[in-house]
Amino acid sequence: MSVLPLSLDELVEIISSETGLSKPEIMKLIIDKKKKMGNLINDVSAALLIAKDFGIDVLNKITVLKGKIDIQNLSPGMKNVTIIGRVLKIIRGPRPPFIVLVGDETGIIKTKIWDEQVIVTGKEKRDIKVGDILRILKADVKSDSSGSPEIHVFKKSKVMVNPPDIDPSMIPEVDLFFRPIRSLMNKRGKVLIRGVLKEKHLPVVYGGSGGEGQRRYSRIILTDGTGNAKVHLYGPVADLSIYAKVGDIIEIYGADMKSNVTDSVELSISDPKFIDIYEILPSYNAIIGIIINVKTENNYCICSHCNAVITFLEGEIIEKCPHCGRRPDVFDSKVLKMVLDSDIALYEVYSTEYALSFGKSHSTQEIENIISSLTGTYVKCRYKIVPLILSNEKREYITYATMVEELDPEEYSRILLKEIEALESGVIKKKTFILAEDHGIYKDM
Repeated sequence: MSVLPLSLDELVEIISSETGLSKPEIMKLIIDKKKKMGNLINDVSAALLIAKDFGIDVLNKITVLKGKIDIQNLSPGMKNVTIIGRVLKIIRGPRPPFIVLVGDETGIIKTKIWDEQVIVTGKEKRDIKVGDILRILKADVKSDSSGSPEIHVFKKSKVMVNPPDIDPSMIPEVDLFFRPIRSLMNKRGKVLIRGVLKEKHLPVVYGGSGGEGQRRYSRIILTDGTGNAKVHLYGPVADLSIYAKVGDIIEIYGADMKSNVTDSVELSISDPKFIDIYEILPSYNAIIGIIINVKTENNYCICSHCNAVITFLEGEIIEKCPHCGRRPDVFDSKVLKMVLDSDIALYEVYSTEYALSFGKSHSTQEIENIISSLTGTYVKCRYKIVPLILSNEKREYITYATMVEELDPEEYSRILLKEIEALESGVIKKKTFILAEDHGIYKDM
C-alpha cells in the first residue's frame, strides 16, 4: 500500500465527515484494525484501511480538504469548493433552506443550507450556533439577487462544526467583524456595520406604474464616532426608517458596499432578516450631551398641534399643517438646530428659542445672549420624533426637543455612567423586524 502524505488527524477528519462518527469512535476502530493486522501497521495505514472499508475515496477527499478557498476569492459558477469560516448570523424559516452568514479574515458570504443532514457536529444534535467555526466541503457558489456570490450546500456537501484541527483563534471573533465606519472607506463586498441611528428619511415608491413593478426605498444615516455611513434600504426593509428611532443602535449583517462610491461610506440592503435594532434604556426619550454648535434655521415654523416643523418660502402663508391638516398658530418662534455630542454619537436636535432659554421668558436680546453662550453647555433634552416638512411637502423625520435642561458636569457624568452600566449589564431592549404582507413591522422582544 502506498502511503499518502496525510496526517492521522486529517484522515480522522475525512472519515468523521463522511460517516458522522466521532474522533474517539474512529480511534477505537483504528486500534481494532491494528490488532487485527497483528500490530504490523501504523495508525495512518490503519486509518486508510478503515476509510477503504467505508468506501471513502481518500485521495479525492484530501484534495478537497486542502483546497480551501478564501471567501474573497469565491465567484458564481464555482463548484465543489471548501471554505472555513465563523458563523456570524443564522436565519431559520419554516422551510429549507436556512441561511448562515459566514466570515473569514478575507470576507463575508451568505450560505444556504438545503439539507441539515449534511451537518456533522460529532454530537447527536445537528446544530449550528453563532460563533461556531464551520468547514464547508463540496459546496457550490451561485449568484444572489444582487449578483453577489453565495454558497449553496446540498446533499453532496458536508458542514463540519468546530472541527478539532482548526485553531479558533485563526478566525476573528464575531464582534471583530463589525468594523469602524471610517475603515470601510473604499471597501467592497459584504460587511457588518453597527452604529447609532442619526438621521432617517421616509420611504418613497419608485419604478413601475399602477402598483406593478414598484419598489419602496428609504435611507438612514448611522454614526459610530469614527464616521457616518449612508445606508440605502430597498423593498420591505425601507420601513425601518419609520419604526426605528433616532438614537437606536442598529446592527446590519452582510450589507453590500456601494461599488461606485469612493469618497464616503454607502451601503445597501433589502433583507430585513439581517437587521437587529436595540433601544437603549429606558426608552431613550431623553438625550444627554454637550452642545457643540447652535444655529438658527430661517423660514421654519412649528405646528402647535402636532409639533411638525414646517419650512416655508419667503412671503408664503401656511393655511394648514401638511402633517395634521390644522392651521399652525405658532409662527413667531424661531427654530434652531443644535449639535450634541453624547459620547455615543453626534445628534442634530431641533428646538425653539423658548426651549433653549431653558423654559424661561426673556427679551430678544437676552435670548440671543443665552444662545450665543450655549456652546460647551451640558444639557438633557426631552424629545419627540416629528416630521420636518419641506416646502415641496416632502417629509423627513427629525429629533425635536420639547424641553431642554442644563446639567452640571457631575450630573452629566452620573447619568452617562448609569446608562453605560445598564448597557453593559444587558439591560437593552431588542426589536425584531418581521414581515407583514408586503411591508415591514417592528415588534418589541
